[in-house]
Amino acid sequence: MDWHDKSSRSSVEMSNAKSRPALKSKPENLADYDIIYIGFPIWWNSVPRIINTFIESGDFAGKMIIPFATSGSSSISNAEKELQETYPDMKWQKGRLLNGATKEDIKKWTKK
Repeated sequence: MDWHDKSSRSSVEMSNAKSRPALKSKPENLADYDIIYIGFPIWWNSVPRIINTFIESGDFAGKMIIPFATSGSSSISNAEKELQETYPDMKWQKGRLLNGATKEDIKKWTKK
């Protein structure tokens, strides 16, 4: 996806805050989890719209939600802020940018 191309998927989706790309399947068995990690690449210093689709397709009531992301140049802070503002009733925890994280780094982070 070339974000410089105005007709690319990322450009089209991110230019419309109401865009909600379709999911291949809806979240299942959320009731079985107390903690849910939501991962995504940072697009345009933000969360890709399909993450909104995912959140709006499931019941996250009472769940601890922890975002994580990768990015070529952005931090996760703006994405976290947007998620918290868009979904203020969710129990957001501090997220993390995982660029270059090893399997061991991720294991340590998720065991906290």
